[in-house]
Amino acid sequence: MARVLVLGAGVLGLTVANSLRLLGHEVQIISEQEMSDAAAQRDPKFASAFPAASIIPHTVDTEDLKQLVSGSDKIFEVLADMQSTGVRLQRHFELSENASPVPEYARLLRGFQIHESGSDTVPIRRSGATSVHGVSFNCFFCNMPRYGPWLDKLRGGLEVAVERRHLTVSTLRRIKAEVIVNCLGAGASSVFAELSPGISVRGILLLCDYDAPNAPPQSYNYTPDYSVYPGSDGEPADVYFYPREGQCILGGTRQRGTVAHDTGQFIPDQPLQGELTSVFGVSVPKPIIDLNRELVRQLTGVELGPPTKVLIGLRHMDVDPQTGKGKVTIAPRQVPDGPPVIDCFGFGGAGVTLSWGAAARVVAAVEELMTGRADRTPAECTDEISDRLTTYLRKEKK
Repeated sequence: MARVLVLGAGVLGLTVANSLRLLGHEVQIISEQEMSDAAAQRDPKFASAFPAASIIPHTVDTEDLKQLVSGSDKIFEVLADMQSTGVRLQRHFELSENASPVPEYARLLRGFQIHESGSDTVPIRRSGATSVHGVSFNCFFCNMPRYGPWLDKLRGGLEVAVERRHLTVSTLRRIKAEVIVNCLGAGASSVFAELSPGISVRGILLLCDYDAPNAPPQSYNYTPDYSVYPGSDGEPADVYFYPREGQCILGGTRQRGTVAHDTGQFIPDQPLQGELTSVFGVSVPKPIIDLNRELVRQLTGVELGPPTKVLIGLRHMDVDPQTGKGKVTIAPRQVPDGPPVIDCFGFGGAGVTLSWGAAARVVAAVEELMTGRADRTPAECTDEISDRLTTYLRKEKK
């Protein structure tokens, strides 16, 4: 078994470390922040503090998307059987007022259905919209106030230590490990200068009180006409709704830009478009509030009150110039005077969504580096992670 050093203690870092440990590897995490830190909860660059988090790969494109989705889906199915994890299965609608092709990822998810404009299966519609159509499916949802602490509790139960340390290349060279796994996200290029800094995507989320004990858990992404909600990229933007326990999440923005190295401030490529309103001193597109209120009322019968909190997070993304989507990197490389590094980043908002599938890919890569042979596929690694996690959870339950 290998001695593996995982860099980063966000959702992806914890998932990779836990998966490696479940399969018997010796694992240590080094990170400057953890999800439980109060400072991390206020740091937009610590993306794991801000996911919604729906298990839908909206923002990324990769040749192995099917494996990443199916691998994660298998583990989330195990976790959904335990209330303590905060994982559940719910119906999700992706609807638009403008014609658009069916996204490929939707066909990978459970209970996939196409909704034609004018059909009585379309549950929500903006007043004034002439047509609404799209898809729906059953997807997993992680209630992050539960899932994040559970993931860290699993780490503790598996005896994976976290060392708090400022990371530099020289620091890594002094640490004994056979393999390093880079799950640093936006911070990767500050440690490995050869990596592209990529871009940052600024997301604004609103929390509202939400009490609907008799309503089934449902969520949506709804894209109105451009005149109603123009995006900063020149395309129509979407609003979305996810219920949690006693509250709901309203979104959203996907404002691309960069983070200044000297100040750490986000510099947008384009300003927010359309009519804005101030929520706790933050400029927020009005449709996130007004349109969501109308749609939530239709879907659940609940009248939402004013927002109770604003969350602002930055997601790291390497953009594929051909697709314009996030480019996921999960690949080993050699570094001078050090052990091989497996980069695992660039998920652009799909880090929770693809975390377990990505961890299986990392496990397979670690084993190949250690033996020189590709003895197991990521799918086979997923199967063993699932079996061992199920066994561990049964013992914990007793």
